[in-house]
Amino acid sequence: MLKPSVLLNSLPIMLFFSISTFATNVTTLLRSCLVAMTAFILLAIDPLDLKKYKFLVILFSGIVSCFIISFVINEQNYSNFLIGTYGRNEGILALVGLYLLFLQSAKNYANSVKKFIMSLYILLGLSFAYGVIQKINLDPINWEKGAGLGATVGNPNYYGALLGILSIIPLWYAYNTKGRNKYLHQIMYALIFIQTMVIGGSQGYVIFAFSLALFFTLKFKEKIFIRYNMLLILLLGFTLSLLLTLTNIIANLAPSLNSYLQVGSRWEHWMLSIRIWKEHFLFGVGIENMSNFSGEFRNQAVRNWGQYTLPDKSHNVFIDYFVTGGLFAGILWMAFVFFVFYRIFFLIKNFDIKKEGEVVHVLSIIWSAWIFQLLFSPSHIVLDTFAMMSGGALIGISEKFMRERKVHGK
Repeated sequence: MLKPSVLLNSLPIMLFFSISTFATNVTTLLRSCLVAMTAFILLAIDPLDLKKYKFLVILFSGIVSCFIISFVINEQNYSNFLIGTYGRNEGILALVGLYLLFLQSAKNYANSVKKFIMSLYILLGLSFAYGVIQKINLDPINWEKGAGLGATVGNPNYYGALLGILSIIPLWYAYNTKGRNKYLHQIMYALIFIQTMVIGGSQGYVIFAFSLALFFTLKFKEKIFIRYNMLLILLLGFTLSLLLTLTNIIANLAPSLNSYLQVGSRWEHWMLSIRIWKEHFLFGVGIENMSNFSGEFRNQAVRNWGQYTLPDKSHNVFIDYFVTGGLFAGILWMAFVFFVFYRIFFLIKNFDIKKEGEVVHVLSIIWSAWIFQLLFSPSHIVLDTFAMMSGGALIGISEKFMRERKVHGK
């Protein structure tokens, strides 16, 4: 019988190859279906004890219920609701699949997570290699003209984000490997950095730098934070990052920075989304349904973009939850994110990191870099999948640790 952990470990690699060249939607539709199918197969062969994850089940059930209510109120198209829009395909089926994968990861990775990290390393290596193939014009797949260097995720920004988020893995191996293999991981890390610069997107190098800074912060936290509570500082930093995305400060940045990072267009996306949410405050407009309302609320700046005049995402996933699911969906999503961060800080403060080869650090940085990316960009089903699995693994490790502490009376 197929072991659940084997299927989970194989999923990131399967997602790399899951492109449907026979369909008009190459990069997301098949992957979204694979995520949902894998989650339901795992549920059938390895049922979850939902009582162990009551709080998370309440959050996930609440978010899904909000989207169902929004679907009914807005008389949303069944196709959009179930499988999402073209090029995104994160409808309710994929969303439920991601939540189930999170819980399955919590269950299956509580004891050992190194094989999962290795599968992510393989995904990183495959993505890097395919990017090189594209760069030297040997790509066997005829991607959309002008799509740029995007590996199999099909978009330079998402490709850069994938490299940036997973760049922590070769760095971690370089610090924890002895002998000549250590230098191979160092070379891989350097190549990933070069590739993020070659891609030319606005996300890769920013996320790469964020992950590197977070790695050294965690690695040497005792020296950096002698008298301060890390939970308080990092929560404050995360909150400030979130607030900065919603203020006029970003709109007034230097023109060159605006041009490279597309701050102005992101600002317009955020403001458009907030205008939509104000008119659909409680129940939102429906999952993957924003584009059907963008035309009504767009301003002249958005109209001046030409053919791209009906944005389907806000370029901030936190705002997306409020816009598409309404007030309560947004609050529940934020509660979920902060709950995972709370458990991360608990592990960092109490867990014997060295005993487990610092896997908690690796998973924490993957999760944090993904959340950082969600503050200024839509996400991609591949990124969402391995990040949610990483977050689930952290919850599983923390749950096991807390049970062991109770047994020993600590």
